[in-house]
Amino acid sequence: MSNNQPRIAVRNLTTSYDTRVISSDLSVEIPEGGFSVIIGPNACGKSTLLRAIAKIHKQAQGSIVLDGKDTNSIKPKELAQQLGLLPQSAIAPEKMRVRDLVARGRSPHQGLFRQWSTQDHQAVEQAMELTNIAHIADRSVDELSGGQRQRVWLALVLAQDTPTVLLDEPTTYLDLAHQIDILELCQRMYQKQRRTVVAVLHDLNLATRYATHLVVMKDGAIVAHGHPNEVMTESLMDQVFNLPSLVIEDPVTKTPLVIPRRPDK
Repeated sequence: MSNNQPRIAVRNLTTSYDTRVISSDLSVEIPEGGFSVIIGPNACGKSTLLRAIAKIHKQAQGSIVLDGKDTNSIKPKELAQQLGLLPQSAIAPEKMRVRDLVARGRSPHQGLFRQWSTQDHQAVEQAMELTNIAHIADRSVDELSGGQRQRVWLALVLAQDTPTVLLDEPTTYLDLAHQIDILELCQRMYQKQRRTVVAVLHDLNLATRYATHLVVMKDGAIVAHGHPNEVMTESLMDQVFNLPSLVIEDPVTKTPLVIPRRPDK
């Protein structure tokens, strides 16, 4: 695929829940490779956009193109071999072991003439090592903390071994140290494994620190997109989040650092 062609192109997308329109005529491109992060206020359509790309939320109008091909023309199993999604608040079957849940990530690669293989086993073991859950592989998911369960679900997506990974709030339930661990893992995925990673994040400073491409949403629309150094400004914080802020250079990473100003009394 040409380096000039985006990995994902959303064109004139309209999404809704029943009669409530979430986004209308939304268009955005996700570059090939790198770590694209979607930010914006609550209920602005971030997760809906991610679910629409994964064909979990059906678009009312418009098209979504993956690697130059309309996703409506891609069979679900073929799409699952190209794109993995970690949704919010995933629920595991009762009493399922960690290893067995992670192994479900290999189901898109199974078929009538291809059953469980050494490659599948290696993918599962590697995913558990990368997410630091190998030591709890034989425990029940029910017994785990919220942060541990989040890591198990992330391992399932990694075991799926897709070139494109969508993560909906992957740092939920994690303390700051573990949030950094997950985002460092996302960084390795695009730098060393050459995957395209797209995530919804709420922490603006972590988003600007790790993203190579930032997509800013408000009220179902794309307000800005591009490199964090170009996108994250004080005027954008005021416009999108209604929050007067000081945006300075992070002394460690040289990325934008958002410091909320004290509201006027």
